[in-house]
Amino acid sequence: MFPSFGFFLFHVVTVALICVASTAAVIHVSGYEGRDVNVSCSYGEGYESYEKYLCRNDCGDSDVLITTTEAKKNKYSIYDDKKRRVFTTTISDLSSVDAGKYWCGVTRTGKDIYTEVRLEVVPVIFVCSEKNTNLLTWCLILNLGSNIMVIFIVLDFTQGPIR
Repeated sequence: MFPSFGFFLFHVVTVALICVASTAAVIHVSGYEGRDVNVSCSYGEGYESYEKYLCRNDCGDSDVLITTTEAKKNKYSIYDDKKRRVFTTTISDLSSVDAGKYWCGVTRTGKDIYTEVRLEVVPVIFVCSEKNTNLLTWCLILNLGSNIMVIFIVLDFTQGPIR
């Protein structure tokens, strides 16, 4: 009268696999708050002429952030290197709300091809930069949770270029 538990489990697993069958390994990307970050996604041979995109959430129409049919949209720009089969999306002026899960997508008939992307935005407390005739000073202070990191660089041009 009722299907067996094994039959039910098989259908649940089959449905779950259909939802994720077109995903690959997760791409981890990190960038500094206020800076730009590049998200590069590779795709298989034969998809060079297909539309690519970056999206969030469930990748519905309103979740698509940019496609390769657009060069730039809001804080996103995209470039498809068809010879290397890699498309790269640049996210400009990172903020904490940009952190999280994204999807690289390749549009095709049937189910699109997706690759998960995890973006970490590293908070920046302070950036300093000073330049005079012969000296360039640059520093970056980062908040890394329980630690604070200070990166300090001084370039002295009084002796001219290194030979």
